Formats: sequence, C-alpha cells, structure tokens
Amino acid sequence: MKFLILLVLSGTKSPAKAAIYSFLVPGAGQFYVGDYFKGAVFAGTQGYLLYELYRTYNNRQKWKRDTTNYYEYRISYFSVLYVGVWAFSIADAYVSAHLYEFEKDTTLTEPMKEKKVFLVPDLKNKSIKFGFLFKFF
Repeated sequence: MKFLILLVLSGTKSPAKAAIYSFLVPGAGQFYVGDYFKGAVFAGTQGYLLYELYRTYNNRQKWKRDTTNYYEYRISYFSVLYVGVWAFSIADAYVSAHLYEFEKDTTLTEPMKEKKVFLVPDLKNKSIKFGFLFKFF
C-alpha cells in the first residue's frame, strides 16, 4: 500500500511507467499521473466492455443454433472496441505523463482591446445582418 501511495505522490512522472500501468490495469496509468476522473472513465469503460464480451460469449454458448451469426458479430464488435479503448488508454497515460510538469496557464497573453457588435439593415433583401468585430492588438 505504501508503494502505491508513493507512486501517486512522486514529483515527476515517467511516461514509460504510466504506459505500463495502463497496459496492465485499466486506468492505472491515469491514476499514476493524477488524472483520477479519466482513470475512472477508462476503468469503467473497459470493465463494461469486458462484461459485455463475457455476457455475449455465455449467451452464444446457450444458443448454439443461431443461424444469423449475431453473437459472433457482437463478440467481434466488443473485442475491437475494447482493444481500441485499451490502446487509447495507454497512449493517453503516456502523453499525460509527458505533460505532467507542463505549466498550465489559462489566461490570454494579449487581452482584447476592442470588441464591437453591430447590426446592419439590408433594405434590398429586407433583412438585418448581425456581426462581431474583435481586435487583439
């Protein structure tokens, strides 16, 4: 337990470790980086897809006379989805670890100096044109 707490609280995050954790356990790489919400979403999504695969496989065993191949299509569909979400989870953990120490600044560097909203009547077409004008410099 102490090892897991130290992994989450360490100062720098290794992209390789984050990718390996996501490879082994769904959402673990995101938890390692500190993206708890994304980790829970990836873990929940992968858990749901595994559940659907398991449920579909068991139903296929019950209905062996299925002539429409419905269960085979469904198993293929959920397998492809699972592999796609799994690969995206690994890539997301890797990128998030790279950006872990990146400074997050949400302010604009140049504030807007002027903004105008204008209405222009168009008598020929009997309409009104609406527009915006923004100047950043």
